Amino acid sequence: MSIKPEIKNMRGTTKIDQEIGNRLRQARLAKRLTQDGLGKLIGISFQQIQKYENGSNRIAASRLYLLADVLGIPVAYFFDNLEKAPAALPQPGVKTNGENSLPDRVIRVARDLNEMPEGPQRDALFGLIKTMGGRAAVRRSPTLTP
Repeated sequence: MSIKPEIKNMRGTTKIDQEIGNRLRQARLAKRLTQDGLGKLIGISFQQIQKYENGSNRIAASRLYLLADVLGIPVAYFFDNLEKAPAALPQPGVKTNGENSLPDRVIRVARDLNEMPEGPQRDALFGLIKTMGGRAAVRRSPTLTP
């Protein structure tokens, strides 16, 4: 994504605003916070958090700083590799809030896996996920017909 064309139209929100909103949503979910819970922590409504996350409202610099502090992440998280973020392919029936965001269920599963204690059960679960992920990719591949 190129920043220069985005600067030309400053009246509405931009793809950059949308990506920052996506990253806010991902960080909120990783901390197990609801939109209402995050809003209460910083003194705004859940509707405003929702507007930030879907990219319909820009986040002021001071508010972004406060959000990063409450979420325990550096402000740079919202901007790192912004131009290089790969576009994720949308999948039918998978809820995401933007072209570069991870599905909500992926964030939740990753968070839960990260909280598992180290050991053979965790290793076995990771192995199972890797194996099943490979099989799912094979199943999704189109079959060639003569």
